Amino acid sequence: MLQLYVNQQVDSAVECRTALIVDDDISLCLLIGQSLVESNQNLLVFCSENAENALKCADHLYFDLLVADMDMPDLPGDQLLNSFRRKSPSTHLIAMTGHGGDYLYRAGFIRPHGFFAKSPDMTPFLEMVNLGLSESEKRRKLLSWGNRFSNMDPQTAAISESQGGTTLREYMGYSRREFQISRQRTMALALLKTGMEEETVGKQVYHDTQAMKRSLSDLFDLCQVTLK
Repeated sequence: MLQLYVNQQVDSAVECRTALIVDDDISLCLLIGQSLVESNQNLLVFCSENAENALKCADHLYFDLLVADMDMPDLPGDQLLNSFRRKSPSTHLIAMTGHGGDYLYRAGFIRPHGFFAKSPDMTPFLEMVNLGLSESEKRRKLLSWGNRFSNMDPQTAAISESQGGTTLREYMGYSRREFQISRQRTMALALLKTGMEEETVGKQVYHDTQAMKRSLSDLFDLCQVTLK
C-alpha cells in the first residue's frame, strides 16, 4: 500500500512534484512524508514500506525524488536505487540508513545523489530534499535538451519526437506525453487527497470525471495507492 501526503494548500495552477519514500519502518516513513509536505506546498509524497510495490508504481508515475532505506527485506535499497536510475535517470536519489558498516559501503558504491544517516534532527534531511527537488528539475531539462534535441526549439523537438526515431525515452525513460500524463495524475491525486470532490477534480484536471477514473485506475488497483 502506498499512502499519500500533501499540503492542504495545493495550487492547481502550479506544477505538483512527486517524492517517493520507501522504508520498511512504516512509522518513520510516514513521519518523513508528513514533514516534507509541511515545508513544500505543491509536493505529493508517496510512502511505502514495500520496495517492490514502489518500483511498480514508477511504471505509472514520474518521481522527482526517491528516498530509499538501505536495509529492507523484500528488495535492498541499493537495488531499488539502481532500478530507478535505469528507469528514470533524472530522478534525484537519496539513500538513508540507521546502520553503519556494510550499509554505508553499499550506499557509497551505488553513488546516490545524496546520503542521509537517520537522526532525530530532520533539518539536514529536509534541506537535502529541497535541494534534490531543484536538482531533479535541472537534470531533467539537461537530459531532455542536451541530447538529440539540444539545437531545436521545443516545438520542433516535439514534432521530431512524434515522428519516431530517437526519442526522449532513450534518455529519460519516458516520452513527453507520458510525462504530461504523469503530472496530470499527480495533480488529480493531490487535489483528491486534500478532500476536494471527485467530480470537481475530474472536471478541473481532466475535463471529465470518468477520464480521470480511467487514468488513475492502475494506481489504485495495481499499485495499491490509497487516499485514506
